[in-house]
Amino acid sequence: MIAWSQPSYLADWRVASVGAVRVGYVAPPVKPGDPWQWCSWISQRGFPARGTAVGEDRARAAVTDAWQEFLAAAGLQVTERDDRPWLRFRLPMPPSIWDLYTGWGENRRLSKIYKKWRTDAGWFFKPPSVPVSRPFDIVIALERPHGLMDVDNRIKPVLDCLQHYKVIKNDNLCECATIRWQPGLGQECIAEIRECLEGVAA
Repeated sequence: MIAWSQPSYLADWRVASVGAVRVGYVAPPVKPGDPWQWCSWISQRGFPARGTAVGEDRARAAVTDAWQEFLAAAGLQVTERDDRPWLRFRLPMPPSIWDLYTGWGENRRLSKIYKKWRTDAGWFFKPPSVPVSRPFDIVIALERPHGLMDVDNRIKPVLDCLQHYKVIKNDNLCECATIRWQPGLGQECIAEIRECLEGVAA
């Protein structure tokens, strides 16, 4: 999506940008009745494309067309940036999923290790006023204390904790979970969740 700058004065260029990249401009005529000048700094020919057009709208359209032709020739496409906010929570290092419970069958219950961790985790964050009740994605980053720990079995404790403190309505709403060791994180664990654009969970 091309964004156009606002002119600072009457004869100022209107610069076209995509993200942080300037891709072209249109310039008003020097004399009344003359055509507008347009330039696309990026084109499929490898050098700027230039031309004239009757009126500002047509000049802008020419820059847009040149940009679209470049994308098509390069096999690229512009994607919309997703600016939806993430909910971020700092947590102590979650226990392994193997430490969540003790016992089997009717005697199965939460372990002391997990209950203590969950209690400690409650001091680290403030839940939202309303739990997330739509499908969501979660990203979990961990500061690895040593190389003997598995990363994959620490997702469930985090999701259960977020449900316990009513950050999320139910962990079955999770559509995608990403977890990784991240050196230099500065925290034992950071979890971020965000509602999906189009959820399909029941």
